[in-house]
Amino acid sequence: MREIEVPTGYALSNEEYEVTVSGHNAVVDASDAPVTVNLPPQEETDAKTGTASPQGTASLDDAVYEATYEQNGETKTVNGTTENGEIAFEGTPLAASPYVR
Repeated sequence: MREIEVPTGYALSNEEYEVTVSGHNAVVDASDAPVTVNLPPQEETDAKTGTASPQGTASLDDAVYEATYEQNGETKTVNGTTENGEIAFEGTPLAASPYVR
């Protein structure tokens, strides 16, 4: 058996699966993999100056942010850490609309 259609936000697999039939029941050992994206880095801005450069010797490196999103009716959270004034959230599902804080 091969997958021909998937739910929104999931990747179509070209893999072929063996089907086990027992009486009126059929069993397939397969799962859908979500399509994921890496959200582009966001520039950090200083609240007072409004620029991407921190004041004096301050640094935002290693600050941790969370992005939350809904997937299959569940709220999921991924963390991102700043590096060189940028932050990236990896592995966020394509169909998600993340909220970053």
